[in-house]
Amino acid sequence: MILTALMIMMALPYPLRAGIVLGIFTIMFTVGNSAWWFDRYGQTVNSSFYEIFYSETLYRRFWLERDLAQLKEDYGVTVHASIALADYRPKWLKEDGQAKIGTKVVATTNRDDFAYFVRIIKPEIERYAPALIRQHLTDLYGFDDLITGGVETGGTYELTQNSIYMVHKYDRPSQRMSSVDIKIIFHHEFSSMLMHRHDFNEGTWRQAAGLAFRYEQDNDPLYEWRYLNGHIDEVAPLEVLLARGLLNAYSETGVENDFNTYAGVIFTQPETMRGWIAHYPIVARKYALFKAFYLGIDPGLAPVFAAIDDASE
Repeated sequence: MILTALMIMMALPYPLRAGIVLGIFTIMFTVGNSAWWFDRYGQTVNSSFYEIFYSETLYRRFWLERDLAQLKEDYGVTVHASIALADYRPKWLKEDGQAKIGTKVVATTNRDDFAYFVRIIKPEIERYAPALIRQHLTDLYGFDDLITGGVETGGTYELTQNSIYMVHKYDRPSQRMSSVDIKIIFHHEFSSMLMHRHDFNEGTWRQAAGLAFRYEQDNDPLYEWRYLNGHIDEVAPLEVLLARGLLNAYSETGVENDFNTYAGVIFTQPETMRGWIAHYPIVARKYALFKAFYLGIDPGLAPVFAAIDDASE
């Protein structure tokens, strides 16, 4: 086939032959240079053109499998687009091994969507020490949709399986979740695993808000269920929540979710956290506890906190 093509090329007039050769080299250079450019700079580009073209086309074709292999080799993490029933969280299954009513897992079937998820999540995993990730996280699942207990779920975790399960789309299956929201969910769930595995002191966390502090969940054991099911008619304004040391209304559901929201903001919105620390004393105290806990586990996370602290000093 190649020989036939060469013979046809040689039979063409010189100007046409030269034009074809030049065109081939131009295409090769453009694609090759684009691939190099994205590999070096693409993670930080904000342009919608590059976000769409490079992430969905070049990344999937040139780097997806490489990055999946690197995560497995360097961090011991396998990223999945789907899940077998045997790998469901035990609480999702009935005694006969089938999914409970109210549990629905929608696998990622579009390869571009999965590439989008991996491209965003890989640098977040790499912010932690490889040994720490290997200790706590073996499987990371990225789904189109996840419903547990009849409620749309952004993410959850299973300590017994070293697994995190999360979505990368909003309620509408065709709408991808923003990169920031995907990052927030990952750090949110991983912070829970660290809390449980590294003896987090919940009492000290509560005391940072004052001896009289109580979550809404303390006063109303059904608060989280009502919140997740949309039965809370009115929540306090953000300023009121921040004055209580809470970063959003979901934080009212208890220590773990309160701590999780700090993880999400600290890792993804340092400027926001910096401002809240400066204006809300309880937030500042909780941030200090969070920072000490995380650096005690992984000193290599210092740059995460430097992004908040250095600019405020």
